[in-house]
Amino acid sequence: FNLIRNQRRTTVTLIAIVVGIAMMVFTKGFNAGMAVQWGNSLINETDGHLKIHHVNFYKFGISDREKVFIENPQPLVAEVRRDPHVRAVMSRMALAGLIGRNENSTTFYGAVDDLAQIDAALPDHGKLVVEGQPLSADDPNGVLIGRGLAKSLGASVGDELVGLSSTIQGNQSSTLVYVRGLIRIKDNPQAEQSVLLGG
Repeated sequence: FNLIRNQRRTTVTLIAIVVGIAMMVFTKGFNAGMAVQWGNSLINETDGHLKIHHVNFYKFGISDREKVFIENPQPLVAEVRRDPHVRAVMSRMALAGLIGRNENSTTFYGAVDDLAQIDAALPDHGKLVVEGQPLSADDPNGVLIGRGLAKSLGASVGDELVGLSSTIQGNQSSTLVYVRGLIRIKDNPQAEQSVLLGG
C-alpha cells in the first residue's frame, strides 16, 4: 500500500530502475558489438583465425631468426589443409632492418606474406590501405608502409625504397622495392611509425 500512497516516489523509483536496466543492456550490447568488430578485423585483415609458429618464436623471432625458421613448412601446411574447414593457408615471415629513401633512413619491422594466398587467407587485407593499392601477387616488388614511416622517409605512393636486412644465416641483404600503398593501423598508431608489409 505504500507504493500507492506515495505515487510520485514510486514513479521516480520505477523510472530509475528502467533507465538503469536500459543502460546496462545498451552497454553490454555496445561492448559485444565492438568485440565482434575487433575480432573480425583481426581475423580478416591481419592475422587470420590461427597462427602457427616455432615454439621459440617470441624468444628469438627478432634477435636470432635462424633459431625459429621453419625450413620445410610443407608437411605442416599439408596437415592443416586436410581439415575441411580450412579455407587457405598462408606463409608469413617476420623481418626487421633498415629502410631508406634518398638521404633518409630509419628502422622498420614487418612481414613478408605469401601473395598467392593472401586474398583467400585475409579477404579484407585491403581495408588497411588508406592511400594507393593493397598487396597483389601481380606486383611482388610493391610494399605497404605505415603512414608514420612514410612521413619519416618523406615517401609517398610510387616512390622507390632500399631495404637492408639480415638473412637467417646472418648475411646482409638489400632489396629495391617501391611503395604500393600506405596503411593505417586502427588500434596501434605507434606501429605506423615502422611497419612494412610485402610479399
